Amino acid sequence: GIQYLLRAMPLILKKSPDTALLIVGEGPFRKDLETETNNLKIKQHVIFAGAQDRERLIDYYNAADVFVMPSLSGKSGTEAQGLSLLEAMACSSPVVATNIGGIPEAIMHNETGILVPQKNENELAIAILSLLDNKSKRIALGKNAAVSVRKNFAWPIIHKKFRKIYSGVFG
Repeated sequence: GIQYLLRAMPLILKKSPDTALLIVGEGPFRKDLETETNNLKIKQHVIFAGAQDRERLIDYYNAADVFVMPSLSGKSGTEAQGLSLLEAMACSSPVVATNIGGIPEAIMHNETGILVPQKNENELAIAILSLLDNKSKRIALGKNAAVSVRKNFAWPIIHKKFRKIYSGVFG
């Protein structure tokens, strides 16, 4: 869904012209996304950082004003939840993500992040701007997200949940 984030950028830049978008990761659609960036005339605001090691990812999460996960559901399935989402939340990054798959299990709307409909660059832009324009909201959502991840998704907790599931299945 990065294409929808790119399409949201002109809307964001109208109200927040100094905004920069950092896209981390590699994939088969990078060339298409770079073309879309050029077509939208936002190239000077978008950085394609490519794949990064874990330590660098933590730096990016900590530096981000907003972490955006515009995942899509489709015929081939949907994003279950995404480890990068939980990592960003654990770093107290305020999150905007699409309301699909397992994402709503990690994000409580307007408490630990903001959920938006998929494939909707207008709603994406509105949500991102609501955080860029309100530092106290960014801080509050980020803190709540970090507490939620530690409470619900830390490895000891996940381990207990898996044991309970497997013991129910295998007796």
